[in-house]
Amino acid sequence: MCKHCGPEHEHITLSFPDAGKGEKIVLMSTFESANRKALVEYAKEYKMNDLLVAKEFLYVSELPLLGSGKIHYVAAQALAEKMFSD
Repeated sequence: MCKHCGPEHEHITLSFPDAGKGEKIVLMSTFESANRKALVEYAKEYKMNDLLVAKEFLYVSELPLLGSGKIHYVAAQALAEKMFSD
């Protein structure tokens, strides 16, 4: 879904505990202009539930990668937690 709004960028979704709903989905992206409105419109167009769309967005210049070039999810989660605490 995120590739629709910024196909030339990298995106990952992360999950964090949420006191009210149990879990919140966060999008970490190299696409500075990523926004919920465009993703919700895309989800509705393709008959997807908008609960699948992240509520919060984090912009990073590059995603953390492993030596293999794959996304380093543990480092991304730690980076997101640091960004939320700042």
